Amino acid sequence: MDAKVRISKISQVENALVDTPLMETYKAGQINEGVSLPVEYYVEGFFEQEPEVGKPVVVSRTCRNGIEVSGIFTTSTVTEVNKKEFKTLNSVYKIEYI
Repeated sequence: MDAKVRISKISQVENALVDTPLMETYKAGQINEGVSLPVEYYVEGFFEQEPEVGKPVVVSRTCRNGIEVSGIFTTSTVTEVNKKEFKTLNSVYKIEYI
């Protein structure tokens, strides 16, 4: 995809598969077993494909929480999509085109 996006977690979904930790206890760039991402976590980069129900969102990441670091960001399976946000099995994410 050509447009750069910022994907920000804005909340946990009801009946999430795993808990959402506090930002202070989450270790970015490390394995955090048994938890989702914290609220306010965000990445910037480019969609591999637009969000689609039944598939995970994959972003070629250029930035994570304000720090330039390349990588791949992947969510759990998407359950709902609209133009401004999407929901996964664990989280609600806001989409901003930047």
